[in-house]
Amino acid sequence: MKENNLTEGNLLKTLLFFAVPFLIANILQSLYGAVDLFVVGQY
Repeated sequence: MKENNLTEGNLLKTLLFFAVPFLIANILQSLYGAVDLFVVGQY
């Protein structure tokens, strides 16, 4: 796996590289919460 140097290179690319997994995790967690609310609301 490639090592990322945070002091060199394109700042935007580095920030996106670290931010995208967090964004995906937040979206999945929100979807889980919405589905859970829908399922629990049916009963």
